[in-house]
This record gives sequence, C-alpha cells and structure tokens, in this order.
Amino acid sequence: MLVLTALLQMASTFALVCVALVALPTTWLMGNRGAAPEPRSKPLAALVGRMQRAIDNTQISLMWFAVLVFALNVSGESNATTAYLCQLFFFSKVAYNVSYSLGVPVVRTVVWAAGLAILIALAVPMLGIQLPAEMVSLKDQFPLPKIEL
Repeated sequence: MLVLTALLQMASTFALVCVALVALPTTWLMGNRGAAPEPRSKPLAALVGRMQRAIDNTQISLMWFAVLVFALNVSGESNATTAYLCQLFFFSKVAYNVSYSLGVPVVRTVVWAAGLAILIALAVPMLGIQLPAEMVSLKDQFPLPKIEL
C-alpha cells in the first residue's frame, strides 16, 4: 500500500501538470514564477490551486504513513489489522484528492479526518497497545477491492 500511495502521489502530480498546461501561460510555467500569471481559464486555475493543495497534503501524510509502515514492519507489529488500515489509508487519500480537487467541502474534511484517524490507529501498536481484534473483522464486513500488481 505504501507503493500504491506513492504512485497515487505521482499520478496526482501528473494530472496537476496536465491541467496547469491548459490553465496557465506556458511562459509562466517555464519561467521563474516571480509574478502571478493571468490564467487562460479562471475555473481551471482554481482547479490547479485545489489540486496543488491536495498534493501538498498527501505529500505530508505520505511521510507519516511511510514512517509508520516502516516502523510497524521493523518492529514486527504489522498484522492483518494494520494491513487493512493501510488499505483504508490509501483509499482515504484517493477520496481526499478527488474531493479536494473537485471542491467538495464537507466530504473533503470528513475524508481528511478519517485519514488522520487511520494514521493514529497505525501508531497505536508502536506504543505497545494492541489493537482490538474486532478491527480485523471489519475487513469481512467492509471488504476493499483487491489490488494486485
């Protein structure tokens, strides 16, 4: 899931560049970006700004996620529950990037809070506290799509 989350970040950045090429002057994109440009399309320029903020947030949370995944694996605390939480985190970031980019305010905030709660839950085993066994049964009640590389 860590690799998929990193690939999500790369795909989001690529999408941002594609939209920016349409919305903003090419001379500004290739220049030193000293002054604010006059956008070719104001709605697309607003989309570029939202996409950039979503990417920035995902970059920060990806750092925390990577540290937690690494620590869980090195410490031997990784199990079915933490693996399921990692999957949930990935899908929360997909939902966050889409909802933020499209400007859906309430959904964006709820999904962001869910991602933060998942990061906190991933940190809990590192404090020596076992996650409840019921969390493992969540994957039976709410199955996630299978992603195979």
